[in-house]
Amino acid sequence: MKKTAIVVLLFSIGVSQQLHKVIETYDNGNIKSITYHEETRTKLEKVKYIKFYDDGQKKIEGTYKKGVPDGLWIYYSNGFIDEKGTYKDGKEISKIQWSYYKNGQKRSETTYEEGKAIGYKEWDRDGNLKQ
Repeated sequence: MKKTAIVVLLFSIGVSQQLHKVIETYDNGNIKSITYHEETRTKLEKVKYIKFYDDGQKKIEGTYKKGVPDGLWIYYSNGFIDEKGTYKDGKEISKIQWSYYKNGQKRSETTYEEGKAIGYKEWDRDGNLKQ
């Protein structure tokens, strides 16, 4: 009787992924944007982006996967979150928009899924829910 030995060799190759940061600045020296790139075996791939207004306040932040928006994106206006959107494979699948009174109180909130409004709330200047 002939015996055959099969040897299975299991191994893993560890690839350390490094983030590289690219910073752009305005003429006044403030940061304009920060883009994070992840090093893969074959290229640098954009994974996160943050943009700022020239006064230093945050304007936009979001994540990428395979070069397209994927995950949560946040848009700011006057120091407040103006809109949040969730992307999958570069397509927006849901978002929430806010508006504010000049006193900073939230005025309204609209929720969207696949481009259609599915919810709405509105507050008065004192923060009381109206609708």
